[in-house]
Amino acid sequence: MRPPDASAALSLDQVVEFPSRDGFEISLDMTVEFELLPENIAAIYQSYGDLPAVVDNIIMPQILSVSRLKGSAYRAKDFIVGEGREQFQNDLKETLARTLGNKRIVIHNALIRHVNVPMEILDPIQQASIAAEQNLTNKEKQNTARKQAELNTEQGLIEQRREQVAQETEKLKAEVAADREKQVAEIGAEGQKQVAEIRKETAAVRADKVRTLARPRPRW
Repeated sequence: MRPPDASAALSLDQVVEFPSRDGFEISLDMTVEFELLPENIAAIYQSYGDLPAVVDNIIMPQILSVSRLKGSAYRAKDFIVGEGREQFQNDLKETLARTLGNKRIVIHNALIRHVNVPMEILDPIQQASIAAEQNLTNKEKQNTARKQAELNTEQGLIEQRREQVAQETEKLKAEVAADREKQVAEIGAEGQKQVAEIRKETAAVRADKVRTLARPRPRW
């Protein structure tokens, strides 16, 4: 720890043991960050002694007392599940800050580093957590497979539509070509018909001319 006249936060590591609300023995490692403000050091030393005495006679007993008091209000699994553990840590910090604040000792933080819980309750919780994670993994795999199947279906439909469009395009081209050939044939037939009529009229005119020339002329 740094010297108390440096006006800097000091840290204290401690192992605490207590029974949980449901009767399980809990032990945890914690770090408590505290500070002795320069303007309070003289009064604190006069009341409680030097820094080691303050730690041994004031801070440590309060850490142990508050940890046991607050810890016994939580169930064993609360120290494993994140939300319960965070709530206990906040509760511990607030109570220590209030209690030691009355003695002019500033508490900055109380951090839970590690919690030891009996295996008889830890194992089922871990197994349940593993099962829950596996269930989420399975659901994610199912969602992935479903999305892949939907994607394959969409791709199949797109390919089917592409083939359909290609077939319809070829059909339309064939219809256009057939219609064009029909129109050409009709135009050609009409032209041949007109040529035949012209030839027929021409032949008739020639025949009439021949008959006219062949007719004997009257004599006067």
